[in-house]
Amino acid sequence: MSLQRGDAVILSINAANRDSAVYSDAETFDPDRPERNHLGFGHGVHFCIGASLARVELRIVFATPARRLPGLRLSREPDEPEVRTTLTGGVTELPVSW
Repeated sequence: MSLQRGDAVILSINAANRDSAVYSDAETFDPDRPERNHLGFGHGVHFCIGASLARVELRIVFATPARRLPGLRLSREPDEPEVRTTLTGGVTELPVSW
């Protein structure tokens, strides 16, 4: 497939990181995936200026509940989480028990 002058092109951030030629089992959510060259914060001159801050915030968001609520666990097996299709993406719910 090739693009021709006048072809419509739609870019979607939700499609990033789903290239099966780059990522094994690309359609499956796997936070432990060994491939780390994702496009979540952009690339090159378009790299997100707030990427470092966002990474620190994510570490805090995930570590704090685990530290403050010992025994916190998933309520059920996370088969395939329902993913939001908004600009920011993310899962719609993550049921936990304490």
